[in-house]
Amino acid sequence: MEMIKTLSGLNWAIVALNLCGTLVFGLMSENLRFTLVAFAAALVVSAPHAYLAVSVEKGRARLLQTIVAVLWLFAFPIGTAAGAFALWVCWSGDSRQVFDDGEAGHPPVMEPKADARDDDTPPPRAARLSRRELDVANAPTERKPVLRGSRPPPKRRG
Repeated sequence: MEMIKTLSGLNWAIVALNLCGTLVFGLMSENLRFTLVAFAAALVVSAPHAYLAVSVEKGRARLLQTIVAVLWLFAFPIGTAAGAFALWVCWSGDSRQVFDDGEAGHPPVMEPKADARDDDTPPPRAARLSRRELDVANAPTERKPVLRGSRPPPKRRG
């Protein structure tokens, strides 16, 4: 589990290095257009790594991480070390079981019951009660229920 969190952190570090490095080198250039294009390209390159970081931490995306790790192997020397570590994490015994189960320490997702409704949705028409029935149902047992129309109308001011 710790190796999976480390691999996720490695992906987030690559995202941060891509964006910060591009921003620094882009600001060193006097051409604003170059800076914006380079930063947009860094966002495009960093987006899969951000997705990968989130997915790996949840115990998914082993195949995508393996493909990215193989591509990292060609970036000698740091990429080779990162790629080898990523392949080791993805296919080692403990991590492999976590990826196969699809859960990295997270509780299982509870499915809602079939009869459960949101508070916003009204009950079905047959289950709706009239105002009088609601007054009777909600009345305390010690007192006589107040029925609709039993109160005198308010006096008009005039």
